[in-house]
Amino acid sequence: MRTSMENISHNKKSTIRLDLVKSGKEMILTAEGMSVLRDLSLGITESPHLVKTYCQSDTVKTYLIVENNAQWQSLLNGRNFRKVDLSSAGGRYLLQGIFTMEDYWTDYDPNEKELFLSQWINLLTAWLLQQTPSKNAENQQNKLQHAFDFIRLNIADPDLSVKETAHYCRISVRILQKYFQSFDLSFTAFVNDLRLANAAQELFKTETPITRIAFQNGFSSSAYFTKRFKEKYKTTPKNYRQREQAMLFNAKNNSNGCPITVCNCKVNDG
Repeated sequence: MRTSMENISHNKKSTIRLDLVKSGKEMILTAEGMSVLRDLSLGITESPHLVKTYCQSDTVKTYLIVENNAQWQSLLNGRNFRKVDLSSAGGRYLLQGIFTMEDYWTDYDPNEKELFLSQWINLLTAWLLQQTPSKNAENQQNKLQHAFDFIRLNIADPDLSVKETAHYCRISVRILQKYFQSFDLSFTAFVNDLRLANAAQELFKTETPITRIAFQNGFSSSAYFTKRFKEKYKTTPKNYRQREQAMLFNAKNNSNGCPITVCNCKVNDG
């Protein structure tokens, strides 16, 4: 199962990503906010809005990419993300089904893969239509959302600190650090990752000068930005922009690195 941070492809105009967490915890960041998936839960995201995912090291999860259609739009009800509790008997049955399917995926022939995935997607959507989206008022998620909002609004400030973020969230620095540590992250690492992710998107989508992108994302100099960018992406910002923009014209099937493809459904087997 995937348990590490994933960089998300930008070329996904017609897909939905389904993140299924069997155990552990996953943080999902979209362009508009964040949400936390815990044991026995599902996240439904319009792929173009997905920025990053973070997992605890021991998280057991998988994801699928499915074609976006009117049914998924109805389930999202105007939003770009929906969280679903799978702890009920029906939810557990569906979750176990996809993990069992994944265990034997390489043994299926193409017709079986198409049949099993189609049936599972139909069962899932039918079940989801009967569910009422839950309103998660959990304190930790609310505070993390406030922290994310504050960080995003102040991302250009190179002196952004955990102290002022905690003050904004009306909690202690120790508590806020503990929330981030639950994802095996420090506050500094999270802010740096978010800055680099934002910068990578701007490099891909725009022709904004690299120095301006660096300053807009809180890096004190273009040289420091290039150093941190190379540490993460193993290439310079300039080369990254050239490579990713070239890939835009060659991308096929919106694969998102997903190794198994059956018709309009893809399931991760890693």
